[in-house]
Amino acid sequence: MHASFLRVLTESVVLGRSLDANFGFATVSTDALLHAREHMRLRSSRVDVNSNGKLVVGDFPEAGELYGRALPAHTEEPVVSQVVNGGVYVRDVATFSLRNRTMQMYKDAELDGGFSVPFIVMEEDAVVELESAVLVLGEGSVLRPQARSTLRLTDSQLAVYGQLFHDAPISAGGATIEPGVSGFRNSSQLVALRSRVYVRGGDAFFQGDTLGSLSECSELDVESGSFVAQNSSTLVLQLGSVMRVGGGEMVLRGSARALLSDSFVAITGGNVSVIGNSSIAAAGTLFSQTLGDVTVRGEAIVMLELGSKWNVSDGQLAMYDNSSVTLSSAVLEVAGNTEGGNVLLYDHASIVAHDKSRVIVSGGRLALNDTALLDMTDSVVTVTAGDAVLSGNSTAMLLSVELTVSGGDLRFEENATLSTDGSTNVTVNADTGGGVLEMQDWSDWTAMGTNTEIGGGSVVLGGHAHTLQVDSSVVITGSMAEARSRLLMDGNAEMELERSRVEVESGDAQLEGQSKLTGYDGSTLIVSGGHLALNDTALLDMTDSVVTVTAGDAVLSGNSTAMLLSVELTVSGGDLRFEENATLSTDGSTNVTVNADTGGGVLEMQDWSDWTAMGTNTEIGGGSVVLGGHARTLQVDSS
Repeated sequence: MHASFLRVLTESVVLGRSLDANFGFATVSTDALLHAREHMRLRSSRVDVNSNGKLVVGDFPEAGELYGRALPAHTEEPVVSQVVNGGVYVRDVATFSLRNRTMQMYKDAELDGGFSVPFIVMEEDAVVELESAVLVLGEGSVLRPQARSTLRLTDSQLAVYGQLFHDAPISAGGATIEPGVSGFRNSSQLVALRSRVYVRGGDAFFQGDTLGSLSECSELDVESGSFVAQNSSTLVLQLGSVMRVGGGEMVLRGSARALLSDSFVAITGGNVSVIGNSSIAAAGTLFSQTLGDVTVRGEAIVMLELGSKWNVSDGQLAMYDNSSVTLSSAVLEVAGNTEGGNVLLYDHASIVAHDKSRVIVSGGRLALNDTALLDMTDSVVTVTAGDAVLSGNSTAMLLSVELTVSGGDLRFEENATLSTDGSTNVTVNADTGGGVLEMQDWSDWTAMGTNTEIGGGSVVLGGHAHTLQVDSSVVITGSMAEARSRLLMDGNAEMELERSRVEVESGDAQLEGQSKLTGYDGSTLIVSGGHLALNDTALLDMTDSVVTVTAGDAVLSGNSTAMLLSVELTVSGGDLRFEENATLSTDGSTNVTVNADTGGGVLEMQDWSDWTAMGTNTEIGGGSVVLGGHARTLQVDSS
């Protein structure tokens, strides 16, 4: 069929080997069919497919015939359709089908004829379908889906050199097609089955109530551009499908959604932004991001489940404004190999994880601020070569969780709250640095059966901080060569032990600044290889408990007080000393033992210090009792 003007009348059928038009115009009328079995070549020409009409180029191949082939150059395909400075206008409820053929669209700046660019425009409910076909949109070409239109690919490839969806007006044979809003919009759809969509040098843009669906190992590849979905648009990747964005960003805003199932997403050199009421839901999906940051803001939601993993390398995750990340049998990993590596939560943002999920932060900080929330059950949190910090009324609730901080500190500040249960283990290791568990500024930690181990570091409580340890243990280990306080309490800080154990190895336990350590119901305080020191009105209040100091001294000074009821107090290899108005009270079920062992063995009271013993048994093994400087002791029913 060669014509400068062709009209297929209503309900007519025209079959031909090819459709060739130079500076021409073709119309497929309502309910008509124009079928070119070999190819279509338009040069400064236009084909209008009207309501319920159908334009078909190619034959009817078996499904999958073209799937898996590399994108061919037009010279490799014996039958190639071409559109040069012209195009196809698919109107309401009309269809354009390309079957088992390759079609190239490109712009010729020297060709005149009233068409500014090659184009395919789809009006309301229009369909453009590729079946085992290849469609190549050269630079300057326009593909414009409009309201409720569908671009459907089956076993096909779409290669776009420029913007996937163009916003510039199109001069089309004397008429101007206005762009409206760029991209897929108003319920239009991209549906790909075992197909590939390539975008080179431009963006892929979805907005309005639109759908981009890629299934059965389909691919969307945006090179040096961005993927943008906004308003109420939806991206669906499933059944082994892949989306790659290189050099640009992935942006979801408004109430856009990305539904990812058994798929792969790779973002290289760009950021990911999930904003507003938008969301990402991933099941069995690997999300890989390199050299870019993730921002979740404004009540946006990210949900990872069923083995999904989001890996951010040399970037950071920042969350704001009630946004949330939820993990269920999933992994969130943020690594700062050369930069980044932070996970930052602000303004009521939350991370919720359960069912053996993992949050891994390396080379950066895990930081919660401004009433942020970390809520984890039956999961793992690991921070390596960085700090974990809770501040600004933020909260961490850990049930059956392994929390490990290596090479950094675990800090609670500004009314932060931590809750841990009996199946939770907290580990802080110094490694190349850090190793401090620190609580300040009215922060609070309630541990119910929790095991805490500090390797080569310290526990520091100050600024009215409070911790309640019930059926729990806090073990602080370190080298003898490291002469520093392992347990330091100051500034009205308080530690309560109920059936719990605090053990300090190779360092000091130091209470000062009106701090208070309380133990009862079979609790234990052990200091080995260092000193137990109370100063500056500090208080040690123990009931039905054990206090043991080995290879170090126990010293009360500066108006400090020890109240021991039904307590076993033992100092071995060191002295028990009371100085500067210190006060000790013991009852009839308390035993005080001071043994010389390799040194020490002296019970000494000086400087107005006072000890009232009501039925207490005291034993000095191989040492002495020394009282001086207005010291006083009252022994009632004691020995």
